[in-house]
Amino acid sequence: MASRKWTIAAVAAATIAVAGGTAGWAAADSVDTKASTYVDGLNKVTDDWNDHYRELGGSLCDGCENSDNTDLVVLWQSVLVVDGFLATEDPIDGYFGPDTKRATAMWQDHFGVKQTGKVNAATWAEASSHLSETDGTVYYAKEGGGEVRFTRHEDGSYTFNKVLIPGGEELVNNGGKRIEFYKRTVKLAPVG
Repeated sequence: MASRKWTIAAVAAATIAVAGGTAGWAAADSVDTKASTYVDGLNKVTDDWNDHYRELGGSLCDGCENSDNTDLVVLWQSVLVVDGFLATEDPIDGYFGPDTKRATAMWQDHFGVKQTGKVNAATWAEASSHLSETDGTVYYAKEGGGEVRFTRHEDGSYTFNKVLIPGGEELVNNGGKRIEFYKRTVKLAPVG
């Protein structure tokens, strides 16, 4: 009889656990995907940008509502300039237009990401894998050339510091304290 009670208790506990798990997943699906409005990270930096696609609710792209005069587009264009896919005479202007689309497709091809010309989840993940960190400064760097420097603060938020363009040109941020998804606060200006 005791064995039967244990069996019934075990089945009841398993049923509750499964039902709770299902309810938990249903609740997770209903959570607002736009959890943050700025670039942030936690723990290792090589996955800090992986959630941008989800948090934005889609890709950065030519014609996308979220890709018009934003800090996040400035960040992406800086990556493209440092990696040599967006010519330095093309402005890092925060607008994702045809030049940025073309440069993004070339970047994707170079790094083995499916060419879409959009900064999608796979593109953010690949870019994030090239980040490194030393004493609170996060770097997106190209071998033998430029880099983009950020500060990652204790709360995880990122500040845009500077862009070192291969060949020596340097742009510094004279603007925002955080890299925003939906507005433009970063103001890059040449040093000197």
